[in-house]
Amino acid sequence: MKRIALSLISSSLLASSAFAWVGGPFDNNMFFGRETNGTYQGVISGKNLSGVMIFGTTDSSSSGKGSYDTNIGVFGNTGRAIIFVPKEDTTSNQGSTGMVVAQVSAVSNFPSRKLAGTIDGSQLIDQQSVVIPKIVSWSYTTPEWTDGDGTVHPPIPGHITYEDLSFTYDNVVQISGSFDAKFVRTFPSLEFSGSGKLQVTQSDGWDSMGGNDIDTPLSVWVKTKTTDVDVRVSGVRTSTSNPYILGELPTYRPSIVPASNN
Repeated sequence: MKRIALSLISSSLLASSAFAWVGGPFDNNMFFGRETNGTYQGVISGKNLSGVMIFGTTDSSSSGKGSYDTNIGVFGNTGRAIIFVPKEDTTSNQGSTGMVVAQVSAVSNFPSRKLAGTIDGSQLIDQQSVVIPKIVSWSYTTPEWTDGDGTVHPPIPGHITYEDLSFTYDNVVQISGSFDAKFVRTFPSLEFSGSGKLQVTQSDGWDSMGGNDIDTPLSVWVKTKTTDVDVRVSGVRTSTSNPYILGELPTYRPSIVPASNN
């Protein structure tokens, strides 16, 4: 009978999940008393999109300032991601790959086995010089006419005068979004898996209007294309100490502006 009881207990232990048998009253229900604090590494994947990320979580972080434009950043709960997306700019190099360096901020809740994070970044893919002609005087043709003496005067052609205006076109990719994950394993390491949605905005060339009349101002603008991408995330905690993230990420925006020499 003792052997049967021992066998049943052993079977229960082996069949139980890691979550069912972690911790106890002396370690706050965590395996070996561990917290979720530390450094995590993971992967991001979606349609025509892939990347890697590293970030930290801590229960003693303080609010801080990341990049000047985004104001994202929490000391101890911050990180970086590198995400590759196909470049869809129609003006040049269509189909090439753009790499976006993004900031990652994450928080965790071990009792509910949840991990949540945000991703925000942008990258200048290339910069192009654009010359757009603006008409500063019209061409014209006077109508044919006949004077009182019956003399026919033929049409007189005029001319058009152009002024070439130089612009600088910044081709940019922007990515922002969030993800939700669960801790799917605690031993031998904390592992997470989940999903999210990223919004990818890419420059899609530029356009202009006006400039065909000396009384009509020239307008130029960047065309953009925004796509929502469903992504999967997964990763593992690699250290119980937080990562050291150095520096701030610049923020880029698609733009076409007059060149500095004009």
